[in-house]
Amino acid sequence: MKLQRFMSLLAVLGAGAGAASAATVSDELLVISSRNGAAELYHLREQGQDVEKMRGAQPSAVFDARWSPDGRQVAYVAAAGPYAHVFVHDMLSGSHRQLTQGNHLNDSPRWSPDGRQLVFVSHRDGNQNIYRMDADGKNQQRLTEYAEDDVEPVWSPDGKRIAFMRNENRRDLWVMNADGSEARNLTRSPGRDDSQPQFTPDGLRVLFTTRQNSVAEIFSIALDGSDRRALTDNKSFNSAPRFSPDGRHLAFLSNAGGEGVTRLWVMNADGTKPRLLSDSKLDDMSPEWSVDGQRIYFASTREVRTSIYSVSLQGGSVDRLTHGIGQDMLPQVRPRAAASRVAQAR
Repeated sequence: MKLQRFMSLLAVLGAGAGAASAATVSDELLVISSRNGAAELYHLREQGQDVEKMRGAQPSAVFDARWSPDGRQVAYVAAAGPYAHVFVHDMLSGSHRQLTQGNHLNDSPRWSPDGRQLVFVSHRDGNQNIYRMDADGKNQQRLTEYAEDDVEPVWSPDGKRIAFMRNENRRDLWVMNADGSEARNLTRSPGRDDSQPQFTPDGLRVLFTTRQNSVAEIFSIALDGSDRRALTDNKSFNSAPRFSPDGRHLAFLSNAGGEGVTRLWVMNADGTKPRLLSDSKLDDMSPEWSVDGQRIYFASTREVRTSIYSVSLQGGSVDRLTHGIGQDMLPQVRPRAAASRVAQAR
């Protein structure tokens, strides 16, 4: 992450402070909130309990937090002076530990499917490249050595590959083996910028967003770069595709037909039957599916300050889950089975 982008995100998250409450939900959510003046980790518990700060987590300037596959830990990035480092928070003990060190920026930690490793981005060697480390921070290894920036790493479902974006003349989608070998350009998109890679549930294709000027469409492509398919074709700005747990649907954001407002949509996984789920007059952000795939959580500015909302897959009323005067952002759903095990351990 460039320093300017990092600081601008902190400015957004740092606006406002105050208390919050939550409506009843069926999942546990990780939320980044500025309700106490700085961006911190919060936990929205199921059964409508109040949003609470995660005890023991790094106290300020937090962003980009992710549950581990077993739901027992959270990897996140926190500011350390002008720099940023990867931390891990343990849900049971409340402890946290810093995994990266040094005078540089680190971001985008992503758990391997088995939870044993993290891939992340660091500019410790002068530009942004992709690294891998064990879940305890040991054995940090550089995977890419490109002169420009490599960003947005994501694991394949089997943990054998990593998709990422590489800046050449424009940003293209690449895939490599999990050890960094056999990196290859899948898209070669002259005049366009690719972003937001995501493997399909079967691991055979990669979803991505490609942007040209003010238009961004969602595509999928095979791992050898063949069979490129457009999932949206509405000449609007479409982004943030997220597969439902059963792989049958995609939630995404689009400003199609909304006078420039970004709203929450859903479509079949092959791009057919897109449906508008949100009628907001202001922007929706960060869609995430419930564990059972029947609801979608998202952040929205519809009440001026960003709060967390949910809506049924079938549409209907939109429920507001947080009500603080700070900014509540980037909801992440905790894996259900793991959450139950941890709760029993308490």
